[in-house]
Amino acid sequence: MVSGQSLLCIGKFWWHEVSYNWRNTSEFFCNDTSRKAVVNQVQIPYCTTDGDNCCFLPDTIINRLSKALKKSNQMTTRVIAIVNQKGGVGKTTTVANLGAYLAYLKRKVLLIDLDPQSNLSLHHGVDIQKLEKSCYELLMREKTEFSETVIKTDVDNLELLPASITLADAELELIDVVGRERVLSRALEGVLEANTYDFVLIDCSPSLGMLTLNALTTAREVFITVQPDYFALQGIGRLIRTLNLVKKRLNSEVNITGIILCIFNPSRNLSWEVTAKIRELFKEKVFTTFIRVDVKLAEAPSYGQSILTYAHKSRGAEDYLRLAKEVLKGVRRFSVPKKGSYDFHPAGGYSIKYLNRNTKILFVDDDQEICNMIKYGFYHTTKYIHISKNVAQAVKYLEKHSVDILITDINLPGKDGFELVKWVKGRKNLSGIPIIMITGVMRDKDSVIKSKKMGVDKFIVKPFNISRLIKDVDMVLGSK
Repeated sequence: MVSGQSLLCIGKFWWHEVSYNWRNTSEFFCNDTSRKAVVNQVQIPYCTTDGDNCCFLPDTIINRLSKALKKSNQMTTRVIAIVNQKGGVGKTTTVANLGAYLAYLKRKVLLIDLDPQSNLSLHHGVDIQKLEKSCYELLMREKTEFSETVIKTDVDNLELLPASITLADAELELIDVVGRERVLSRALEGVLEANTYDFVLIDCSPSLGMLTLNALTTAREVFITVQPDYFALQGIGRLIRTLNLVKKRLNSEVNITGIILCIFNPSRNLSWEVTAKIRELFKEKVFTTFIRVDVKLAEAPSYGQSILTYAHKSRGAEDYLRLAKEVLKGVRRFSVPKKGSYDFHPAGGYSIKYLNRNTKILFVDDDQEICNMIKYGFYHTTKYIHISKNVAQAVKYLEKHSVDILITDINLPGKDGFELVKWVKGRKNLSGIPIIMITGVMRDKDSVIKSKKMGVDKFIVKPFNISRLIKDVDMVLGSK
């Protein structure tokens, strides 16, 4: 059963303290067939009835209830606001290219440019100086029809509600408008009820002003684009507080359903460290797909095209296609591609051939940050990775479980990594396991020589690069 909170517009009509719940039964205390057709889907615990079991509901309430039921039952359009009050984190790029690939996958898509900078409109080749009607007119001029403002793009199934610099005036003009937080939702009401589109993507300005508030009040879902750097988590906290207020006071149906990591540089350890923290906070809401740094994504707007039509074989095009497919699935999982299928893996463009989803890795290190980086860095390559903090834990794990490769730091609390390697090599059932050793000492020749004598397959010096490590693991596995 779906909670009656979804019927927010009628939730306070009854003078009794009532709650609404959907049900499939057609039985209800009402003999009037026309009224029964509306109210038989709603159970009202404290409904006043007479001897003939006729429900006394005012006609105005019946009409409002009918409208709310119709809207909840029929609306299938996914309305998604892409937000972040921090600028330069890939909001407009994501709206433009995600929308293009959703349209490419045979979905009807509407893009709404709700940013006075009009970057989304420019991205799709719109001459904003020649626009006769735009988003501003739809919001602020009641007689303006939606069909007068929407325009077609060069991608089939993709339409755009453009913006111009005049949209900046709306921020001030909306202050004196009654119900100013719902101006956009009222303007789109007919389109959403008719299910004209499968997806409506709203590009928000880099602020939490009145226009962004309208987007959050209209949307049912929120995607947050994040650049994996130090300041990423600072801005998300304030955004979440704003969303909670909107959810509590204006739109109970809006939820954060996706975190998109944009401008992702897989060769930087910082990217993986921030990603680990974001995944700890948002868990399954973080999309598996990363939007990697790609010059083609930066070039496409200057030609007034999406990455789909500008460079469909680029890394950016590949990433947005994967993201679109993930959005259509509606469920976030740390999915892993098939063995050797493509070079999305964070290995500097190196195509993974031997490291696959069933590869079992034991990583031994007492540095928590490095452990997190390894854990989340390998999510795209294997679902079996175990972390041990010292030799004792590693030995206990190896006695009960089999692994395909061992990665260990030399400097461990208590016994060092060489003791672990010696123990492994002394076990017949474990002696063939590939081993990679890590050290924090540059040019440690003695350790290098000692590791070679003990049969270690690879020796790495900190600070190591996660992309390089993934490549090294794949090469070591291939050599066996």
